Amino acid sequence: MGAAEASRLQSKLRADAGHSETRAVSNPPRDAVIRYFFTEDAAAAEAVAADLRGSGTEWPLQDFTSNRPKPPRGPVAVWPPRPE
Repeated sequence: MGAAEASRLQSKLRADAGHSETRAVSNPPRDAVIRYFFTEDAAAAEAVAADLRGSGTEWPLQDFTSNRPKPPRGPVAVWPPRPE
């Protein structure tokens, strides 16, 4: 996913969720994925995935509830696919 597509994705998420934030990371996942960190946030992650269906990209959910350290409860992480 290129910068323009990532910008469109962020705009869509911000419009739908009311908040969106980006962060630069050194080693992102290779494939698109939506991660949740608390069981209570699984439904929110599924709602984001449902909202992104039809974009031409698969958006599987990834249960990160055992990941440490945990972020604050509430956010889900949307990782677009790495550019080729």
